[in-house]
Amino acid sequence: MKEGRKMKTKLLCMVLLATMAVSLTACGTSGGSSNTSGEMNASSVVQSTGITITDSAGREVTLEKPLETVVTFNSSLYDTLVSFGAADTVIGVGDSIKKAIADGVPSVGAWNDPNIEKILELKPDAVLTYKSYMTDENEKMLEDAGIKCIYLELSKADQVTNEMDSLGKIFGEEEQAQKYVDFCNKYNSLIDERLKNIKEEDRVKVYYEGYTDYKSANSTTGGHQLVTSAGGINIAADETTEYPEISDEWVLEQNPQAVVKLVSNTKNILGPNVTDATKAEEVYNNLTSRPGWSEMQAVKDGKVIILASEIGTTATGSVIGSLYLAKEFYPEQFKDIDLTKVHEEFQETLFNSELTGIYAYPEVN
Repeated sequence: MKEGRKMKTKLLCMVLLATMAVSLTACGTSGGSSNTSGEMNASSVVQSTGITITDSAGREVTLEKPLETVVTFNSSLYDTLVSFGAADTVIGVGDSIKKAIADGVPSVGAWNDPNIEKILELKPDAVLTYKSYMTDENEKMLEDAGIKCIYLELSKADQVTNEMDSLGKIFGEEEQAQKYVDFCNKYNSLIDERLKNIKEEDRVKVYYEGYTDYKSANSTTGGHQLVTSAGGINIAADETTEYPEISDEWVLEQNPQAVVKLVSNTKNILGPNVTDATKAEEVYNNLTSRPGWSEMQAVKDGKVIILASEIGTTATGSVIGSLYLAKEFYPEQFKDIDLTKVHEEFQETLFNSELTGIYAYPEVN
């Protein structure tokens, strides 16, 4: 009996070895020995089952499998994970993501002062944040502990579709990410098509202002991209400082044809939870009553718009912001576009929910 079992075992081993040899040879290339080919392709198989992306900092990041637990300081990214149905992967957030904290997610400090000890204690697979938020020292501490640092910012319109594609891959949500990318491509193409015949000299000159009064944005910023994606010319594009502080005199000298003021979602001036535009009206009145502004072309023509951050430099919604501004700047080219319907389509596509709130003041018809 023992001899029979030994013989069967030998035969089985021979069959397995033969099968492996055939498989390795089949996987190999025509050059080199079969053993070398087999070893090389075993390595490539391991790589092909992993996930490799290039993040916003230009770093190649490789994961063995989709992320299961993360910490993030980026509210746009958190909202995107909610839309993916992956909110439960977030086990720690920055102080500014108050809605996550309200839902019981632990705080891990401020974006500019992260609590590294707390992050190490939580042991996430990765920290997702802006490169500018993370010092080299903190990055090394985290990565030495086996925690990946991945920089996906979702802050610039020209990067957001690539970043969403990467997010879909690292969370195993490629289908949902592709829906968003398709939506963006559809409406960005529509804007480009309708503005392609407008000459440079006929494009609207725009003064863009962020959350802080008298702080504009140069050509390296998300604010600049928002303006230019809507066919406008950013009058502060050539400033050497990323967010230059400007004066009334400077703006009046430029005499812009439109003014865009962004407001933070933390102030409840505009956004998904706002049902009364009183605060937005106050911002509008304060803006247009600045010294000398009554003589500005934009104010004379009523081309001043207050925009919610959710559709402004929060890049996931920037395609909607671009459409709002394009219609404000060039109403004739977009007179058939129902902004509410497009915004509802966006909300359904990305968040699978109904549109609520007020996002622009005055309302863009």
